[in-house]
Amino acid sequence: MKKSIALKIKNLSLKKSNKNILTEVSFNLPASCLASIIGPTGAGKTSIIRSIMNFENNNNNDIQINNKLSTEMNLREIAKQVAYVHQNSLLPAGLKVYDYVLFARSPYLGFFGNHTQEDHQIVKESLMLVDCLQYENRDLISLSGGEQRLVIIARAIAQQTPIMILDEPAASLDFALSSKLTHILQNLAHEDNKTVLIVTHDINDAMKFSDYIILLKNGKVLVQGEPNIVINEAVLQELYGPQARLSEDSSGNKVAWASYQK
Repeated sequence: MKKSIALKIKNLSLKKSNKNILTEVSFNLPASCLASIIGPTGAGKTSIIRSIMNFENNNNNDIQINNKLSTEMNLREIAKQVAYVHQNSLLPAGLKVYDYVLFARSPYLGFFGNHTQEDHQIVKESLMLVDCLQYENRDLISLSGGEQRLVIIARAIAQQTPIMILDEPAASLDFALSSKLTHILQNLAHEDNKTVLIVTHDINDAMKFSDYIILLKNGKVLVQGEPNIVINEAVLQELYGPQARLSEDSSGNKVAWASYQK
């Protein structure tokens, strides 16, 4: 059975100060998919995400979120379709963890603005999913950087959108927490039928856990597709330079690395 397309981007271009930031970027992501956008600094990764969220002033874009043009959607409508986790989320002082995650239910508030019992249940389940329910009454800024990151992810989960976009979600996480987060995101995609799109600089992690991978260079898509099919040494060298190499680890996973030997 063919999966429905949750996120469709066609010929997305963006120019700032007469400089091309993005040039005819196109890709389709179905439901039940964990995808990664990879590229060096300045490749245009964050600009794609900002365009999806309508943060960029490029009215000529063709971005469809579940078959509706994003430019025809207001912020509340987008918030019901896409949960976005920034790389550097600003955390308010004096706010409890529970209240911070509860704020994710704001797009669904009724006329009187009261949270329902279902909203509170969703918050607790989201915190449980990332093993942070024990922090619900703690001040958000009293948590460690890794714990804060997991709570931010919990808030995105509580938003209950069909699409989740995360910019460097493993930043500030140690290996154990990063592995845990990867497992959570895989379950959200494959068991909860979500489209999960990750922006990352770590191509090795992306090759391990992604169903689909998009490599960017200078605002253009270099290659896209299943990692095992589209990633090869020639592609890595075009992206990162002639020092890039590709080999396999003991488990047969592809591993990218750099050789600086003459």
